[in-house]
Amino acid sequence: MAKRLQHRGGTTSQHSTFTGAVREVTVDTDKNTLVVHDGATAGGKPLPTLTGAETLSNKTLASPTFSGTATNFTSTGIDDNATSTAITIDSSGDVGIGTSSIQNQASGRSVLQLENSSNNLLNFYVSGSRAGYLYSSLSTTNLFSVPNVPLTFGTNNTERMRIDENGSLGIGTTSPFRSSVYGHLTISNTEPTLFLEDTNSSSYGVGRFIFTDGELKYLVGSRSGNSTTNSQEYMRIDSSGNLLVGGTETTLYDDTTGNQLCYRNGASLDIKREGTPLNVNRTVSDGALVTFFRSGTEVGGIGSRSGTSNIYIESSDSGRLRANGVDVAGWNSSNGSLFSASDNGNDLGTTGNRWKDIYLAGGLYVGGTGTANKLDDYEEGTWTATVNSATGFSTGVTANSGSKYTKIGNLVTVRASFTLGNSSGTVTVGDTITISGLPFTPATQDHVICNGYRYNTSNSAVIHVSTAQSNNLFCQITSVQGSPNRVNGSVSINFMYEV
Repeated sequence: MAKRLQHRGGTTSQHSTFTGAVREVTVDTDKNTLVVHDGATAGGKPLPTLTGAETLSNKTLASPTFSGTATNFTSTGIDDNATSTAITIDSSGDVGIGTSSIQNQASGRSVLQLENSSNNLLNFYVSGSRAGYLYSSLSTTNLFSVPNVPLTFGTNNTERMRIDENGSLGIGTTSPFRSSVYGHLTISNTEPTLFLEDTNSSSYGVGRFIFTDGELKYLVGSRSGNSTTNSQEYMRIDSSGNLLVGGTETTLYDDTTGNQLCYRNGASLDIKREGTPLNVNRTVSDGALVTFFRSGTEVGGIGSRSGTSNIYIESSDSGRLRANGVDVAGWNSSNGSLFSASDNGNDLGTTGNRWKDIYLAGGLYVGGTGTANKLDDYEEGTWTATVNSATGFSTGVTANSGSKYTKIGNLVTVRASFTLGNSSGTVTVGDTITISGLPFTPATQDHVICNGYRYNTSNSAVIHVSTAQSNNLFCQITSVQGSPNRVNGSVSINFMYEV
């Protein structure tokens, strides 16, 4: 007859208050498992089953193997002391730390999401020392190396960029330039290029700096994928230090077409343009438009005065006008004089290019520089010859024509022609006429006999004229030809005197 071993048993609740003997084995009829007792622990030690749920506290499992799907699985390594979820690994393999709602998921993408109510910090430690960290909040994101070492970036397992320990940025180099001042940028390549893109521009939105063969060039074009099209070179600094804008020539004075600016290092600034080469605009007030210096000292300039239509050229002392390398004229600002650059060497005007009028307030030196050569006055005009007294003739002037004068310096020439129609008889030697109305007062007593009285071709007389009587012309008949009548004869005066 078969034999069987039957242990004492009870429910899980009954076991919880039962303390079995040492090495006693009972059966938990709720869990369908054996319970091993130690003689001291109430409830004993139930053995785990394939379908049962057991709590393993402070147990070490040597090389455990789990298969199937684990539900309600908790561990201090995954959740927060088995009280709340700390790390979520979903079915796609995406990981959420501090959240179970993983965002920005997509096919073919793995996501690691750190979430907190304030900020997140990812620390990197090496042998207990903090090597770096990634910090992020809604106001800032920081990537730092903690020791004084470079922060590097790369592609294709090759370093492409670094920020060194001094804060200098190197692209394409592991040794960016540095100095005592932080913040240098170094780009190293066979033709290092810096692109500047203006996304608001539809045609010329890309500026490009290129450094090659010792020359720095600036070009402007438009984007075409990862390159540019329609690029035009606007500026370059060549290997000789020349600044070229709008072209590549260094001797613009030899060119006759095109537009370009060139600063030739150590030589000159050249501007070539088919239109106006240089525009200078001073706004609001008058004053200097261009100021010139020599060795740091101002020597002159060009400016505007009294509105928009007046321009002046000035110098700090004196200036020169040159033609073909030779001084032709000059000015002195201390006394306001304008002069020929060489004594008696330059003409004012030419036979085919004459000046029209000259307005002088002072004198004109002709043929020399002494007082005797100074012509300080010239005047033309008319005067009225009036007969104050007469002997033989009457004093009534019945006709007066051609009474004019010319004054050159201190010499005055008066001309007059008049008729004494009320006279009678014939002209006799000794007849006199006194004329007043001279345009200028005589300074001396002058005499001349080149005047006359004419009645007709055969009857005339010679008149001696002088300024013997002050401020008047004294006229006296000195010889007679024929028998000229006193009436209807013409008295002609052409007399020069000094004032």
